[in-house]
Amino acid sequence: DANQCDAAGKIYGIGIQSDWQRYYPTGPVAAHVVGFTSSDNRGLAGVEFKYNEELTGKEGQNVLLADVHRRPIRRSSLVARVTGNGERGTSLATRTGWTSHAARDGVGIILTIDAAIQQFTRAQLLKQYESYEAESAVAIVAQPKTGAILAMVSLPDFEPEHIRLADANNFRNRAITDQFEPGSILKPIVAAIALDTGDLGPNEKIFCEYGSYHGKGFGQIGEYGNHRFGDLTV
Repeated sequence: DANQCDAAGKIYGIGIQSDWQRYYPTGPVAAHVVGFTSSDNRGLAGVEFKYNEELTGKEGQNVLLADVHRRPIRRSSLVARVTGNGERGTSLATRTGWTSHAARDGVGIILTIDAAIQQFTRAQLLKQYESYEAESAVAIVAQPKTGAILAMVSLPDFEPEHIRLADANNFRNRAITDQFEPGSILKPIVAAIALDTGDLGPNEKIFCEYGSYHGKGFGQIGEYGNHRFGDLTV
């Protein structure tokens, strides 16, 4: 702990160096969204990759000349010492350094992801993923009025704290890379639009083809569970 470090630092021959270390308090909950970095803190995936330059910031730097004893040489001293020719002295001073660049912190980025919704979504999706022994699973929660993404989960995921032990196949965020047929997922979206525009009323009935629909070019599409529904209200 901190007290032990302080005590160890007082022992002759032992030095303590402070450094930054990444810590992921929620583990894999938002692994695909946040992403991960290389050993030199370069973003390799997710937000870390997309905004690597903005998040990284810039190191400060001071460049100057020193003598053999590592004592800084003042610009005026060098100009006077090299030659009486002011033009040559200025040229040498400009060429050899005396530049300073202030450090710039990386910017903070605030996502639309809601931590509580993200955790809940992953927990519920994980239950279904394990229950059906699925190869993969995806869930996205969006704010309907703004389209802001409140949760984005892709399974299987990985533990960013131990990225070197993770399966590289799990790095892919299937929510944005994989294509799939929306199927019945699209039905409530179409129904919501129809209700919102007034083209359909909540009690209006739609014929559901008794659970089987035939079409040219795609053959037969069946109702999940063979329910064979006929007329259903919106």
